Amino acid sequence: MGAIVVATLSTNIAANVVSPANSFSNLAPSRIGFRAGGLIAALIGILIMPWKLLDLYQGWLISYSGLLGAVGGVILCDYLLVRRMQLDVDALYTEGSEYAYGGSGINPAAVWATLAGIAIAVLGLIVPSLKFLFEGSWFSATFVAVAVYWLLMRNQALRDSR
Repeated sequence: MGAIVVATLSTNIAANVVSPANSFSNLAPSRIGFRAGGLIAALIGILIMPWKLLDLYQGWLISYSGLLGAVGGVILCDYLLVRRMQLDVDALYTEGSEYAYGGSGINPAAVWATLAGIAIAVLGLIVPSLKFLFEGSWFSATFVAVAVYWLLMRNQALRDSR
């Protein structure tokens, strides 16, 4: 495991220092060489304290992943389960097609499923015993959005067939 950690760090540090080292050396080529540019980049990288930035934005990133999970769940469910990987591409660009959803172009089932996915992630933020729903918000929002969308679209298909 130690060898993997050393290999990963040395590879990523070496790969990610090339661009800023060249940028700094291009600022004053007669004074700053590649090595000095790399040291400047390393110093700036330590001074901006990226671990503090990550800690600061961690909550925002988790919240954002809940939103993306809900949207992704609706898209996956629609394509894989509802339409069974059969899209009518021409109908996507035709007024009044199956994708018009009553002329508004907005599928109410998709909106409700997305909101349900987001709500389950927010519920994990509000209720301490359900914190795992927020911490894994991408997964919880995806699963809830898939389930709600599939149920709503199945009920809509049943209503349409009557």
